[in-house]
Amino acid sequence: MFMSDRKKSNPGCLVLSFFGDQGLADNLAYVPAYPSEMSYFRPFRYRKGWIDDALWAELSQPEARTRLVDQSVILAIRFCSEGYQPLVLPFRMAKITHIDFIADNVSVYFQLGAFFVHDSSLPLAKQCLRFNSDADGVPIDRLFFRCNPLSVPPVLGNGKDEDEAWITWITAISTDDSLPFNDQARRYVFIRISRLREKKTAPIRQIYSSWSKGPIHGFQVQEGKTYEFVYLHRVPFLLGKSQPVPRFNVTLEPHTSNWEFPSKDEEVSANYQLHAMTMAALTPSASWEDVVLQSDRDEIETPSAGKLYTLPFHFSVKIRKSHWHRLWTRYIWLVLLAVVVIAKDAVLSSLKGENYTLDLIVGLFTFVILILGYVISQKGLLK
Repeated sequence: MFMSDRKKSNPGCLVLSFFGDQGLADNLAYVPAYPSEMSYFRPFRYRKGWIDDALWAELSQPEARTRLVDQSVILAIRFCSEGYQPLVLPFRMAKITHIDFIADNVSVYFQLGAFFVHDSSLPLAKQCLRFNSDADGVPIDRLFFRCNPLSVPPVLGNGKDEDEAWITWITAISTDDSLPFNDQARRYVFIRISRLREKKTAPIRQIYSSWSKGPIHGFQVQEGKTYEFVYLHRVPFLLGKSQPVPRFNVTLEPHTSNWEFPSKDEEVSANYQLHAMTMAALTPSASWEDVVLQSDRDEIETPSAGKLYTLPFHFSVKIRKSHWHRLWTRYIWLVLLAVVVIAKDAVLSSLKGENYTLDLIVGLFTFVILILGYVISQKGLLK
């Protein structure tokens, strides 16, 4: 339900939106797919014509543009279809992390935030932002703007189940007929990147800072540990039709060799399921990594319900160096090697009552040569 109608309870709301009936309607699947605090895998890109004039004036000034970074925005859905242009459906909160400004080519990078609560007792058209007057409303043909809604719906509280919120939202997108969602988007095999966990869920942190993209937030894990990548799939379009999704495979593909998998492929054979794939972090990431969960087919033909569509889902991760892991797997053996190489001859000389200074020097020199040779050989192997 909407919060109480207090006039301009949230004045000057900044809205970052996309079209749900044309253009990149795949945002209907991507925006709910990721956990809060994770960076969206691509920016929202706007020409000048898609940005409100007053906001464009701000973006044109470097200092004003900088002030927009770290601001919270309403991530919303808009429509081009006749009769639906004034509607703004709030989807999730988000936070701007970087704005790349080129005239008529503006890219807005952001972190995803909490879902707005979806009221299953109301059609989605009734859950759009409401305004006291046309003056407080939104420009019909703009996607990035400020507005003064009478109220905004509540967001999902901390500790609430985002996976459950994902289910309610994608079900509404597939089945609600009060708004003209893209027909192909209604037929998606929806994916939810739920978590990456060992004993505890891996935190989502800033894992890289790009000059062009700003800070990148993703899963942060440690080398030497094994994790379960947990994701869900759901096909709301087929629910209630007594029609299971035709079998297809999905593959988890990292873009580096820093990972080991018992199996990277998994068969999907039901309309909904929670999945857990094991992945071991072998070595630290040089910067950060992009991992993609991808189907072996873009289109899936059903016997009686027409086509379904799949998408690749990218997420970011970084493997941190673990000194504790390296102590027990590497450093301790180097220490033992040093003791043996340096001290062996010196101990024997000492037991014979001879001067062992020269033996210590020779042993130390030998150990240094061994370590240098090892380092050089590893660099050669990595070329």
